Amino acid sequence: MKRRTIFVAIGILSFSCILASCADEVKEKVDQVFRAGTDLSDGSAPVDNDSETPSNEELVPGEQTSSPSNNDESNDSETPSNKEILPGEQTSSPSNNDESNDENICESTPTSSRVTFESGDIGWTGTGTIGSNEEKVSYLLAAGAGQLMNVALSAGSEDTFINIFTPSCERISHGFSRTQVLLPESGDYVIEIKKIDFIQGPVDFELDFLVTNATTERVQFTAGDIGATVNGGILRGESSPIYLLGATAGQLMQVSISTLEENASFDIISPNGRELGKDLINTKALLQESGDHLIIINPLRGNVSYELNMLITTPNEYLELQLDPKTSSTAISGGILRGETGPVFGLYASACLDMNARISSLEDNASFDIYAPSGLPLSTDVKDFFELLPESGLYLITTNAIRGNVSFDLNVEISGGGC
Repeated sequence: MKRRTIFVAIGILSFSCILASCADEVKEKVDQVFRAGTDLSDGSAPVDNDSETPSNEELVPGEQTSSPSNNDESNDSETPSNKEILPGEQTSSPSNNDESNDENICESTPTSSRVTFESGDIGWTGTGTIGSNEEKVSYLLAAGAGQLMNVALSAGSEDTFINIFTPSCERISHGFSRTQVLLPESGDYVIEIKKIDFIQGPVDFELDFLVTNATTERVQFTAGDIGATVNGGILRGESSPIYLLGATAGQLMQVSISTLEENASFDIISPNGRELGKDLINTKALLQESGDHLIIINPLRGNVSYELNMLITTPNEYLELQLDPKTSSTAISGGILRGETGPVFGLYASACLDMNARISSLEDNASFDIYAPSGLPLSTDVKDFFELLPESGLYLITTNAIRGNVSFDLNVEISGGGC
């Protein structure tokens, strides 16, 4: 897949600033958190993003990744014993309930507070503060291999985020304020709440933990196919099924779910625990990482019978759009050959601005879809779009060939005063 950027000075309004200066702020806000999530400036070993992908070899959609799944019987040795660890219980490794004496599991992690769930509970909610002279605080939580850990953070500063480390000190997840991860081993996990370096003063936060037993199933495409359909059911009170789907960075993942009573949705989680979409019925996502992506089915009410459709393709190119500062617009020409996945465009924009987009083609045979940063579809298979944007972040515009080969022109304009 080719990737290029149109370098025309960008101008998108963000919250309270002028139209010609703020897309950079939106993009920088996202980039700061990404950088902070990978900058272990406290002396721990840096995380090499490239190392998350074992090689540059493209994964065949739906194939087994190099990271073995928790359902693989050969991985039983990764669990220290056959004893199931209840979420939030004390592990066999001795530690002191006194917070000041709890063992420092990872060298980069300061003294941690232990989280214990009440008997019969699968979750915990608490509050804390990162002091003025502190960079982070951390918690210890015992959990077992194959369980799903969900951590949600509500903080007084948006520039505060979560890291999760395994008992062997491998960082497996980082995100903005919410992250989910399928646990690879049993033992004490370190959950780190960290603020970006430039934040002055203390940051108060509320933290929610949820740890559940997971039922996983690997999705494998038939040789030569680019998609798969899975039919399943969930009885009232059962845990949500989780599908593991191996895919490569730069590929386009399309997922949809259908039910008889419209009583199910899904979440998509990247290999590093970042939510690509939550509580969705259909979405498209341009993948940023290679590895196993999680598709979690959410029953909304009663018993559920569902059909889950997954499609993975490689766009012929990706363009990150930047707007002319004088007109706050851009025009792009492109093409799609028969059978190709058309170009995908990314555009950083702020909430409460108007987006006006139009596609034209010689044979009237092109359309586009627009997806919000949360994965929410704003419009699909359209030729014109005009709406107030609901979120700040990276919007995805995917182009479609209705028939035959396509040559198109796409015009995008941003206007309005913002929130």
